[in-house]
Amino acid sequence: DRGKTWEIQKTNAPLPLHGLHFQDSKKGWAVGELGTILTTEDGGKSWKVQHRGRRRSAVLVIQSEDDNTLGTIAHLGNEESYLTTGPRALSPDMSSSALNEVGGESRLAYAVRLIGGANSEMLWQFPVSTLANKNSIQDHQREWDRMHRRVGKATEQMIRQLTLAIRIWRPNVVLLSAEADASPTTKFVQDAAKKAFEKAADPKAYPEQIEKMGLSPWEATKLYVKAGKKEGNVNVTLSRPVATLGSTLQDFVTPSVSMIKRKSSSAPLNERFSLIATRLKSNEDSPLMQGIRLAYDGSAPRPRPRLRLLKDDV
Repeated sequence: DRGKTWEIQKTNAPLPLHGLHFQDSKKGWAVGELGTILTTEDGGKSWKVQHRGRRRSAVLVIQSEDDNTLGTIAHLGNEESYLTTGPRALSPDMSSSALNEVGGESRLAYAVRLIGGANSEMLWQFPVSTLANKNSIQDHQREWDRMHRRVGKATEQMIRQLTLAIRIWRPNVVLLSAEADASPTTKFVQDAAKKAFEKAADPKAYPEQIEKMGLSPWEATKLYVKAGKKEGNVNVTLSRPVATLGSTLQDFVTPSVSMIKRKSSSAPLNERFSLIATRLKSNEDSPLMQGIRLAYDGSAPRPRPRLRLLKDDV
């Protein structure tokens, strides 16, 4: 009835859908992440997969604010051929942020795709006001609680949204992209992510995601947090050249870092991580994907590129 009323129809495709087009009242298509194209012949009551690339992301990088791990995303996507998704848990508050913050979500998504990531988005439910005291998480929580209409609701909602992200993308590895002591808001995101890592595997946690949205419980294997320059037991070196890129990882991701930060910025020489949770029997913590076995023709990795040998014409 042209949008007067709506009802939920399951597509059995867990990845996000971004576009919908109907030729008439019966025949239509939906398109979404990782090359997903669905078609229906009965007005959306049932859907068939017309085309699909991969079905999930091998790595989920949870970002906070302007922090990022673009070098690691580029390393995993280009050298290791793993699909990587990078949602940002906090977003700018448009009522108080600078004008150049407009379009931040589009810049972030484009930057992540440009370096070989699969997807990135911002959670609009958690805007960070520039007027709030940066040293006090309570200021932000009060505003978020007001938005979510209940005291303490913001913490629960953050855990719910990160649990949803894990169940949608079904990663083997989850990375938290900022150091634990970077800021109070970052600590808030990291505490929520640790709980989401456990709740995503629990079928009793947020059952509406399973019953209404058609998702399934998901056990990610390992959880890492970004560490300081001399900390952490996993190091991703960005200063070495990569044959498939024709440059170093640092040079490759620097334009994307500048795009996100909205000023000329250079990527770091390395990014370090610490393992804080694992479901492996042994604490396999170096490199990031150690202990993870995925077939390259499977649901998460990309096909590995073939290297072309350069001949000397001299």
